[in-house]
Amino acid sequence: MKRDLAIIRVDPVKRTIVKLVIPAKKNLSRDMQRICRSKRMGYRELLEIEGKTLVVAAGIEVDEAMKGWRLQGGEDTAGIGVLYGALGAATHMVDVPVNVAWVEKRLSWLEGEDVSQREERATEVMAMLSDELCDVVRRAMPTPEGDMWLLIRDAAHFDGLKAIGVTTPLSPQKLTPVGITIFDRLVGGSL
Repeated sequence: MKRDLAIIRVDPVKRTIVKLVIPAKKNLSRDMQRICRSKRMGYRELLEIEGKTLVVAAGIEVDEAMKGWRLQGGEDTAGIGVLYGALGAATHMVDVPVNVAWVEKRLSWLEGEDVSQREERATEVMAMLSDELCDVVRRAMPTPEGDMWLLIRDAAHFDGLKAIGVTTPLSPQKLTPVGITIFDRLVGGSL
């Protein structure tokens, strides 16, 4: 028996919140990629509502320049995101347990950070870094894709750096654009 699935799509560029009904399938990965316009997706549980978990799915290849959004009390989501419901593990999708009006009341739109804002934030964050954390960032290595990654031997410091925005929430080993700016300053000697 074929069934439909109700989801909510949030687009921070157009500032739209839309309920969509899509055909339920065994694997909705490609549909989610298409809806969010992203090849690599991440999923995060937000809160429990009436026995269901509200989950957000969004692209994971983001930076601070992208517009985003946040539900009250939640983490920032950059780019287009999809809200859906889950029973048990976040992979067992069910209809979204909220409606568009509920989301509109609790949603804040976030402007993307431009280069000057990133420089200002890097200056603020650098003031919080100990000499030991500066050394951890200084040892970061580039990848062929242009990303910067911390060394695995420095794993004990990943969560602390993630908390202040030097590394990404989904991959605390990967530097954010602010983290890369800090790296450039540390290696270039521009303190």
